[in-house]
Amino acid sequence: MTFEDEFSQVGRAAAGLLLESDRVPASALQAAGTAQVAVYTLLSQVHRGVAPTGLNRSATIHAVLRHPVAALGRILSETVRTRRPAASTFGVLTSSTRSRPDALWRALLRHASLAAVDWHQRTSTPEGDAAWSLIGDVAALGEAASILDADIAAALRSAGRHGETDELVNGPAQHMRLASAQSAALAARGAMPPITVLPGRASRPVLVASAASVSEGQHRLADFLCQAEDVTPHSLLAVTALAGQSARLAARLTPSAVLTASLEQHARHLALAARPPARCATVRPGDPRPEAQAYELRRHLRSLEPGTPAASEAAEAFAGHLQTVTEALTDCARRQTGQGRWLISAADSGPAIWQRSRLGVENGPPFVDALKRVAAEAATDERLNAAEARVVTDAARAFVPPRVTLASPLRAVGAPSGRPVNPSQQPRSGRGR
Repeated sequence: MTFEDEFSQVGRAAAGLLLESDRVPASALQAAGTAQVAVYTLLSQVHRGVAPTGLNRSATIHAVLRHPVAALGRILSETVRTRRPAASTFGVLTSSTRSRPDALWRALLRHASLAAVDWHQRTSTPEGDAAWSLIGDVAALGEAASILDADIAAALRSAGRHGETDELVNGPAQHMRLASAQSAALAARGAMPPITVLPGRASRPVLVASAASVSEGQHRLADFLCQAEDVTPHSLLAVTALAGQSARLAARLTPSAVLTASLEQHARHLALAARPPARCATVRPGDPRPEAQAYELRRHLRSLEPGTPAASEAAEAFAGHLQTVTEALTDCARRQTGQGRWLISAADSGPAIWQRSRLGVENGPPFVDALKRVAAEAATDERLNAAEARVVTDAARAFVPPRVTLASPLRAVGAPSGRPVNPSQQPRSGRGR
């Protein structure tokens, strides 16, 4: 997914938490502390990107009222500098979920972490109304985070952790809610278009821990296959084999007999396409990311129990994006072959006589044509296309900027004290409000 997708999911998770009656049960305390650090880190990075002058002012009440955007940036920066996560991100995301708030905190952590990665890889920085749009989103998420901080403080107090409670209550974020509300009011004085940040290319495999991340893992795998300058023949075949194994696992997880039959069929075809050729090699080091992402997808599908909602959702997500993976495998094989990046033996027997690969040669690697057939079959499989349509529809419905998602929950919990004023500080765009 893109930065915009991840950022909107952060808003959805935060909104879900605000609507819970018990936002921080004892089972979710560790996940909550870790997620909040990830959220503050993300917000600080985005704020610094669109309003870098915000770091130059103190966060006193006077500064908040006169220069809320600048004060918000200072608060976020100081919070990131002083707060420490309660546990590792990997440890939280891979531990068992015990309640709905627990699941929401994990979702918040995951999407905030991924959004921060995508923000670093952006290819442009928004200006003008688009910058104000992001300031509005940062402000809405900052206000939600400050409310959730109060719930974490209450949970810490109930657990007898009074020292940590005092650090949280008296820390840099104590004026966060007021600064966020003032910044949101300032940003809303002009046009508020959808967020329009273009992310850069993904640089690392994504942790797969849910149905949504199954879809993202497949897109990330396809991106790696398309981006990689060099992929060795055996690495490509390993990814093909792993995709077939994952398809077979997904077939066992879905309750749909029709989808099971389709996935089993494509698993067999991928396994046949993954047979290693006798005489195809390369002397170039290959990109390890496609294989790593394919292993991560298989790992998650292996960890699921058939008959559970999570298993069914993951299987359908995998089926909905299998065509994307098969097309990427085919394109990668054709590109590596056509650009002469692989070595093909010119003789079927005897000493190997190596020549650079190229498309159209009679003795080219047979798995290139096999992958092409698999991709064509996946593209015309109505059962896979139906699953893909459902996945795409759900994703389109879910794309909403955080400021919009959080508007109603924030109104429900009440606005902070402090009357909005007309401050002079503004993002880099130079447009006043």
